[in-house]
Amino acid sequence: MKPQKGLKANLFFWGILLLCYGVLLIFVTSTSLPSHIHYPSETCKVIAKTIFKLTHIPLFAILTLLLVKVFNAKTNFVTHRLLKYYSLIFGISMFFAVLTEALQFIGPRNANIFDLFLDGLGSFIVLIIIYLRSSEDRV
Repeated sequence: MKPQKGLKANLFFWGILLLCYGVLLIFVTSTSLPSHIHYPSETCKVIAKTIFKLTHIPLFAILTLLLVKVFNAKTNFVTHRLLKYYSLIFGISMFFAVLTEALQFIGPRNANIFDLFLDGLGSFIVLIIIYLRSSEDRV
């Protein structure tokens, strides 16, 4: 079976995009809210921190989408093979999550297990949506 024309260029493009996003992801999740901001109330501060924490979900959802694109996992594979690809993608995504939490020991923030949960949730939601959409296409 011959490779598709332009497959290497397409894979290279998505690989570079994934690499750039990974660097951005590490930078964003390793920083914290500026401490010099004055919040009008403690409630506003809590809301700002909660919104900042919830950004882990879309960040890792986008990472997972890029990984799916790179691995081209959204195809009509047999179910057990498709789950193998999704497990690999989820594992790579969680590797990035653990890496960003580990880097926070060096940076200005403290590592938090709840962040890992939010990272995994973002990846898991995307994989479930892609799986459900691909199973609709097979029917």
